[in-house]
Amino acid sequence: MGDSGSVENNIIKMPDLDYSPNPNGVGYELFECMKKNKGLLAQIDSQNGQTDTYDELLARCVRTAINLQARNITSNDIICLCSYNQLNSCVPYLAGLFIGAKVCSLDPTLSFSDSKHLLNQVKPKIIFVVSEKKKMYVDLLEDISLDAELVEFSEDGFGKFLNKSPDEDKFVPVKVENIFDTAVIMFSSGTTGLAKGICLNHYTLLCQVNNFISFNCNTTRCLSFASLYWISAVFLLIQSILKGTARILCKSFQPLDVWHSISNFKATFILMAPNQAIALLKRSKPRNVYTDSLSTLYVGGGHFSPEHLSSLRKLLPNVDVVLVYGQTEIAGFGFIFRTTSREDMILMKSKPKSCGKPIPGFWYKIVDVETEKNLGYNQIGELRLKTKFQLNGYYNLDSTEIWDSDGWLKTGDICYYDED
Repeated sequence: MGDSGSVENNIIKMPDLDYSPNPNGVGYELFECMKKNKGLLAQIDSQNGQTDTYDELLARCVRTAINLQARNITSNDIICLCSYNQLNSCVPYLAGLFIGAKVCSLDPTLSFSDSKHLLNQVKPKIIFVVSEKKKMYVDLLEDISLDAELVEFSEDGFGKFLNKSPDEDKFVPVKVENIFDTAVIMFSSGTTGLAKGICLNHYTLLCQVNNFISFNCNTTRCLSFASLYWISAVFLLIQSILKGTARILCKSFQPLDVWHSISNFKATFILMAPNQAIALLKRSKPRNVYTDSLSTLYVGGGHFSPEHLSSLRKLLPNVDVVLVYGQTEIAGFGFIFRTTSREDMILMKSKPKSCGKPIPGFWYKIVDVETEKNLGYNQIGELRLKTKFQLNGYYNLDSTEIWDSDGWLKTGDICYYDED
């Protein structure tokens, strides 16, 4: 098969990723890249057009990191935030990574009971929250008897974290002891039950982002409307910093706002869920909206019919509209069509139900869910993965069910592969 892969005993084996991540961890690598990219545009708020360069963003992250260290927050602690997209939403997240703490994020649209379930799992030491959700979080902390500091994203709250510090020029990020230690905790229900905390390590995050970077997509300006609760948002944040490119931040997904953000801020890349792509189709493209800048639109995270795919391609004829497959448990993509490969683009057009081809660093097999027997071409079964790019397990929960007896990650997804 192509891309140096092979099939043996009904196992698809891809070569290793040609990349060695920074042994000092995600925070250290991001700090170094932000310093290197200091004059470049980092983010744009689509609501008001306000912008950040990497040096402006870095200064706020460093000041926040210094404030966190003054509170004796260490690698044993968890920092949490609850925010929609705004210029400061990523600041505590990055600051936490700078000091080697574990970071997680809850979505502001989550209900009281869902938020309570997740907070109870991770028990953060400090929570950064948007003003609209402060009252709910005060009640949540009382309800679960959690003694965590609550910081509101406001002038009086988070603003105090951003005061200049005499030591900020001497700040050095923490070097992690082990690159396979947990860096971030994401939340996903996986295949069953309530959402669980998925522990992703530094190695997995850096390797998977660099796997994507090697596909050479034009991510000069990524349009982002998912909050940092979602792996897609964390993924785009890290890749933009490593590449020195910009994110266009939408507070939430509103089809009309998305069309205008593409046009007004010259978006080149979008990653969206199937329901969002369908909503964009229903709204259709308004008059006087220009999408010439847009190069690639990825649709992933669920089923997307060939009919919808065809309609979206007709609506955006000069854009590569690509179905992709990924999972939070692998911190990103598992299959992809490379938009820079002519062969991949031909296959993508001829196979509208396919979510792509295998990528470096992964072995794949399809198994019969009853017998566990490996299946061959065009036989439907459960996808299993063997890779170093995977979760450490669930936070404070039994994780034995994630892997089969041979150490393969059980995705819970039903699919098949063909001769291509």
